[in-house]
Amino acid sequence: MLEMRDLGAPINPLALIVALFLTLSSTTTLVVGGFTGFGSAAGPSVIIVGAGMSGISAGKTLSDAGIKNLLILEATDRIGGRMRKTNFAGINVEMGANWVEGVNGDTVNPIWTMANKLNLRKFRSDFRWPLL
Repeated sequence: MLEMRDLGAPINPLALIVALFLTLSSTTTLVVGGFTGFGSAAGPSVIIVGAGMSGISAGKTLSDAGIKNLLILEATDRIGGRMRKTNFAGINVEMGANWVEGVNGDTVNPIWTMANKLNLRKFRSDFRWPLL
């Protein structure tokens, strides 16, 4: 079950990475955005930085594999990373992740593979426009 907790003030992503490195590589206590510890000596088995598509997917994959004691940290007040919408002139406009790039090369983008596996509606687009 996903539990979301507000850890206080917004977290500086660089400070979070440095704090995580220090915490995981020594006995330094993690103090970020008012968060002073995990509440138990053991702490989570896995810490995932970021609740965007990659972080959420990593959490789901690990959970499906039986790892239940994990923590997803997010620096903002919402999940989803770059995927979001905004209202512009009374119309919802999608922001952020709108295209899956790298689907025609030797190595196919894994997001394209996932979209195919989930039978998501897809449209190919070609943006090799001539220079103006």
